Formats: sequence, structure tokens, C-alpha cells
Amino acid sequence: MKDAIFKRETGQYLPDNVITTKYAESELECSMHCTSIDACLSVNYKASGVDQGLCQLNNSTTSENLGLVSNDKFVHLSILKGSKAKTKEIGSKHSCKELLDDDSSLQNGIYYLQANASTEKYPVFCHMTEIPGYGTGGWTLVMKTNGDLSTFTYDSPYWTNKESYAVEDGLEGLTEKESKLASYWNIPFKNICLGRTVDGDRKWMMLDYESSSLYSLIADGQCRSTTAGRSAWKSLIAGSSLQPNCNEEGFSIAYDQHKVRIGYYANNQDTCIEADSCIGFGITYTACYMITSHITCGNIAQCNGNDNGKKLTAAFGYILVQ
Repeated sequence: MKDAIFKRETGQYLPDNVITTKYAESELECSMHCTSIDACLSVNYKASGVDQGLCQLNNSTTSENLGLVSNDKFVHLSILKGSKAKTKEIGSKHSCKELLDDDSSLQNGIYYLQANASTEKYPVFCHMTEIPGYGTGGWTLVMKTNGDLSTFTYDSPYWTNKESYAVEDGLEGLTEKESKLASYWNIPFKNICLGRTVDGDRKWMMLDYESSSLYSLIADGQCRSTTAGRSAWKSLIAGSSLQPNCNEEGFSIAYDQHKVRIGYYANNQDTCIEADSCIGFGITYTACYMITSHITCGNIAQCNGNDNGKKLTAAFGYILVQ
């Protein structure tokens, strides 16, 4: 089977170029059918309605000026030009950064990586373009979290297991759909890029931290410190608020019933044991005289003494590594 990079277009399909038809449980499975046939350049995948799972393999793409037809039940996946030719190099790499180092022309998209020669390849989304302010691309998407949902609370097993979640939503890239990809436990890195979107405003920060994987940093529950600083964490969310003291940051910070998997703690007292404010990912919060918040990603500041008033701000979060 060959590897390829696909461009995804929802609500579209390409007519009159079908070379064979199959059925697939997912877009990923349909795209894999395409990579097994040399003549296949794109697929029409029926995501809903009658004949859901229909997978049409096409011998053309939109790059040849063949018009797509609108249909909200279909997804059109087209192979980016030249991506099949790079199969051997792509298949032998361990991260998006390695891919981009070998070929700086690679675009954002779905790639297949391999942890080592004895393991199966797995799909990831590679963000190959620059994230403003944080150097070149080659970022591997690991996780996307919705702060209004409970999927990724501090105590969620997704932080401590090697199970993926909503893979297809992850392979869409930086959309606002939750996901955990196999890159969580497979990708070694030296940098972590954290992103937050609130009301359409997306902001980024970077942690300089080296590890064999994000899983190895978090799964054992051991608190590990980072050094990005208060201003960097506050910059993730416009108008964020924190108390003035304690100021602890890192992985798996947990005191009583206020816990954060990745983030920043602050308190009105010097001690962090009863900290009442935070900015983070994977939050479980019962603090400030037993006030409970269900926000799992964002900014919580419910007690007195905050530098920008009381806040309950849920964010959509992105975690990428390089």
C-alpha cells in the first residue's frame, strides 16, 4: 500500500470519473483503498444518508479543472500532486518535522508515520506551515480539546492510555472537533505548541520541553515543571485573569480537587495547595469555597484578588509537538 497526502473538501464530490466502487467504515479506510490503486487520484466518500459508506475511487482530481458538485452527504478527498511519489521517504519517518526537513515543499495534510520498523504505520495531521511567532513548521497534531465538554477532564483515561479518540476529526487539522491521535504516545519531541481559540480568536504559545512522547510526560501523573512564565500563559486567552501568587506551571499539577494536566496555577496566597485560578488543558476544578466549574480547557478565576476580575472562559485547545 502506498502513502499519500489528501486534501479534504466537505459537501463535495467529483462526478463521471469513477474507476471502481467500494464500501468503507470511514474516510480513512476509503482513502486507504485509493492508495492501493495506482490509477486512483481522489475519492468520493458518502458520509451520511442512503448508501452511507459508499467509497468511489476516481482517476482524476480537481487539479485538472474538473468541477466538483455540491452534495452535503459527500466528502471529496484528493491526493495532493506528487505525494504518492514520495511514499518511501514518508513511510520511513517518525515525525512531521523529519518529513519537512527532507522536503520543505510539503503542505499541511494527512501523512503516515511509523514509530519503528516493527510497528504499523499510523495517520497523523502535519502542520507544515509556520505558526506565527514560533519558527518553521513541521508540527505534529496530538490532541484537540473542547473546554465546554468533559472528554478531556484531568481524570479522563485518555491522558493515561494509548487509545486514540475521533481520529478522523483529528485528521481534519485545526478544526474545532475533539480528537486524540496515536502521535500522543508515539512522537518524540523537543517543543510543544499550545493553541487556544475563544470566539474565533486563536492564540499560541510554546513550551521548550524534550520527551519521548506526551504520554510519557503525563500518564504517570508525576508533576513536572515548565518555565514559560505567567505572561506567556496569560497570552493564550485575551483578557485572561489569574491571582497574584503561587505561580506554578507544568504537567499534572494536582492539589485536592483542583487539577490541571498542562497549565498554570495561581493563588491569592503564597502556597499552591488551595489555588483558585488557572489557565490550562485537562482541568478538574472544585475550589474557592467548593465552587465547581465544568470547564476542562480555558481560564478559571472565581475567587477574589485576580488581576483581571473573575473569569470562567472555556476555550478550544490544540496540542502539537515538534
